[in-house]
Amino acid sequence: MGYNDALLSMMYTIGDQYRLIRDWEDVLDQLGEQEKDEDKEITEERKELLGLVEKAKKKIEKTDRFHSEVTQHWTILRERIIGKVVHVEPIAASTKPQQYTKDCAFIELYKDKFDWDTSKGNKVYIATSTHKTAFSKHLVSSKPTNIDVNGKKCLLVIKNGLATGTTIGRASGMESFTSVYTQRGHKKTSIELAVLHYGRRTGPFSAPGDSGSIVLTRDGGILGMITGGAGNTYGTDVTYLTPYWYIEEEIKKVFPDCHLYEVVE
Repeated sequence: MGYNDALLSMMYTIGDQYRLIRDWEDVLDQLGEQEKDEDKEITEERKELLGLVEKAKKKIEKTDRFHSEVTQHWTILRERIIGKVVHVEPIAASTKPQQYTKDCAFIELYKDKFDWDTSKGNKVYIATSTHKTAFSKHLVSSKPTNIDVNGKKCLLVIKNGLATGTTIGRASGMESFTSVYTQRGHKKTSIELAVLHYGRRTGPFSAPGDSGSIVLTRDGGILGMITGGAGNTYGTDVTYLTPYWYIEEEIKKVFPDCHLYEVVE
């Protein structure tokens, strides 16, 4: 999502909330003022609607405040630069001895661009309430099970990418899938982790533009990073990952003291 798209998204969010408030207030007008001996269900409905209106107003205020901050301080491109690349691993397929794909970089974030006192650390943005609902249903329910849409056991994973946003998928759990690359006219085969889409109706797990996205397991652990995919239809969609443990191992060869930023609860 680009800068202008982000601004439009904020305005759409504000507009959506105003429309919801209008609809809820219409219902409140129909319910009228609370009466002494009114039906309990009407009282509860009024209370629920008032709560929704208040919540929507707070969301409008918060979004509008952020929109103002962005337009006042982030309009110029250089103000939106938050870091720099300090190391890039040469892209390579079938690297010895594991035969994984190597395609990653190390980025330094500028300290003055972040409020580290309020930073939430290494957390993945799940996005809209729809995605949050799906995430809760499939990954953090009261009795979570690694079951796909067909009722079969699998390793459920989640990611948020630039192209397809938040998606849930099924990981193979084994380093058994291969992907063929061409380097200087030579074909090479890399061993990678594979992730399939969750179900036919959910669409593909990833698409071009999602490369580099981190894929997480249901408990928040990093499974790997997207390096590519194969297939043109929902039925053959496969996303390839390089295991995270290998990526971290390669980075530590250059930056031995690096570590993941702590998650802030």
